Amino acid sequence: YRGSLGRRVKDTSRGSAGQHTSLRNPSSPSSGHIKAFIWRKKRDIATMADRMDSGLAKLDEAAVSVEKLRQELAVMEQELAVASNKADEVLFDVTQRAREAEEIRNSVQNSKDLAQMIVEDIAVDKSKAEIKLE
Repeated sequence: YRGSLGRRVKDTSRGSAGQHTSLRNPSSPSSGHIKAFIWRKKRDIATMADRMDSGLAKLDEAAVSVEKLRQELAVMEQELAVASNKADEVLFDVTQRAREAEEIRNSVQNSKDLAQMIVEDIAVDKSKAEIKLE
């Protein structure tokens, strides 16, 4: 009897060695729930991956746009340097002409003052001459 019971236990445990049985907890999720959960998570991850790909594409577009703007800025800086040099030349010419005009104005003012003194001297001489003629 003893040997046959041991043999039966041994045969039973050997036959069920590949199977695991446990009591089902009613609050634990079923395999359908788990599959649905995994499917939702995969979908969420795919959505996030699409968003990341879209964001990376936009970053690439922005990088290309920034590079284009950088090149345009370099060209504009060169044009600005040329325009600045021309403006400096014009400013120098205008300043030079303003100095020359100031010198001419001063010379004319001096000539006017001298002419005014001569007119005043003539007026004095005229009044002296008129007194003598009377």
